[in-house]
This record gives sequence, C-alpha cells and structure tokens, in this order.
Amino acid sequence: MSSSIVEKRFAPLLRVLGYYGAESTRAKTAAQLLRSCAVQAGRPAWAKLVPTNEFRPAHALLVTHVWMLHRRLFSVDQGKLIQEALFDELWDDTVGRIRQTGVAEMMVDKHLTNVQKYSFAAAVEYDKAIAKEDSAAKLEDLGAAVWRHVFLAAEDVRVDPCLEIGAYILDQLAMLENHHQPLDDQNNNIPWGPPPSVLKTKQK
Repeated sequence: MSSSIVEKRFAPLLRVLGYYGAESTRAKTAAQLLRSCAVQAGRPAWAKLVPTNEFRPAHALLVTHVWMLHRRLFSVDQGKLIQEALFDELWDDTVGRIRQTGVAEMMVDKHLTNVQKYSFAAAVEYDKAIAKEDSAAKLEDLGAAVWRHVFLAAEDVRVDPCLEIGAYILDQLAMLENHHQPLDDQNNNIPWGPPPSVLKTKQK
C-alpha cells in the first residue's frame, strides 16, 4: 500500500496526531528535498568525474546540491524554517553514512562535527564565489572551491573538471531560480540537469 493511499485512508487520525501540522509538513518537505539532492548527487555519471565510492567526495556532492536548494529557499515563504529542517535531515542522513563507514559509535558525534565544519566551509566558499560580479571570476572561484572540497585539493586533478562542475552549479542555480513550482510543495519534482561529461579528470 503506497504512502499516499495510507494518508488518504487515515487522514482524520493523522490530522489529530499532528501529521499535517506546520512543523510536520516542513519536515516532510525537507526530507523530500534531501531525497532529490541525494538522487541527483548519486547519479552514476558522477563516478566518471568524482570518486563517489569515498565518503568525503560523495558527501561534498550532496552538500553542493543542498547548498543550491538552501539559496533558493531564501525566496520561499517560511524558507528559513525549511532551510533549518533541510539541514536537520542532512545531518541525520550523515550520521547514518558515518556509521556505515565502520566508525566506532562513541566517535560518531566527533566525526559529524568534523563533517559539519568542512560542509559549512564549502558553502561559505560557494557563496563568496557566486557573489562575484564578473562571470569569469565567478566560474574560476567556483572551480577552485570545487577543487578544494569535492576533489580535496588533489594536485593531480585537472582544471577542466573543476570548471565543468562550477558551470554545472551555475546552470542549476539558474534552473532553480526559474523553477516555478514551489520548493515547499512535497510533490515537487526538481528538474536537475545532467552531471558534467568531462571524462579525463586527472593529469597524466
């Protein structure tokens, strides 16, 4: 039985239990938005560019997409509250992925704190990059941020993939800006574009 059928069948009870309350609705919306980011960041095509089988690069891709939605939510009614709910969902998901790496339970919180630090550092760099008025400087700074946070500043990574991902970020930001369906609509299907297609990531 699908979740939508269950909701319709038990709507009166769910309403009494607060399922349709503002906070609950925001949480469901945030969970849906995070799923959209996770699906896009997990597309197989990314593996041609980024070592997505490793925790940190894969997490960096996810955070990049969450950051893009975070910016778009500034223009949404109750956007700040949805932003907070989205990050709550992200950190809950992150804890699960940290545990999957085999980290001892007593060290999970410490690892989460570290992940949060470099996640916010990436977001700050992305914000600074897109604040540039010059298009070339904006792309260059985005590419540099991608190199540091997605490719972990690996010296053997070529410039092209970093710039391609930077251009992808700019394209997705433009898409979200022109996406007319409200992001707080739980049925929203965000039309993410395809990942960049640069195949040669590392220098020979």
